[in-house]
Amino acid sequence: MHVWHSLYNRFDEGLLPRENITDMVMVSMEHVGVLESHIAALRNRIAELKTQLGKGNAAGCSNSMADSGHSSGTGQSEERLANNEQWPSSRESGIGDRCSDEALARFPLRWQPLRGATHCSAKSCRAEFPSVIDRRIHCHRCGKIFCRRCVKMTADGRERVCDGCRDET
Repeated sequence: MHVWHSLYNRFDEGLLPRENITDMVMVSMEHVGVLESHIAALRNRIAELKTQLGKGNAAGCSNSMADSGHSSGTGQSEERLANNEQWPSSRESGIGDRCSDEALARFPLRWQPLRGATHCSAKSCRAEFPSVIDRRIHCHRCGKIFCRRCVKMTADGRERVCDGCRDET
């Protein structure tokens, strides 16, 4: 039973027989680069939110230090609730305004798989990939696979993007 199980699952992970290891390494390295840029963007966003939060808390720091929140009387707890209502929620303060779905969609976490790609994803091109050797390049913003003609480097030279994503910026 164990022999059949290992024969049946031998291609679940890793390379298929006709795939080239160098192609897989290149794709993996590109994917790592995209993930690193995504991490850097998220760290910048966290730093921005911390500075905004720090500016908002600087004014109310003395109130929060004076009331530790461990009171047993109802008068103090009602007073604390009234103070919390004075602070705007994240929607009212505008903290979440810049973090929209389209900003998060810029960094795809799921790329189109190479194994199923038979044509370029550009609607104007739709070039066929006749063999496994032909270069298939992921767009670093939308995650789709394109041919060499349809993918260009950004102005800063840090990532490859398709014509559609480049026109959006």
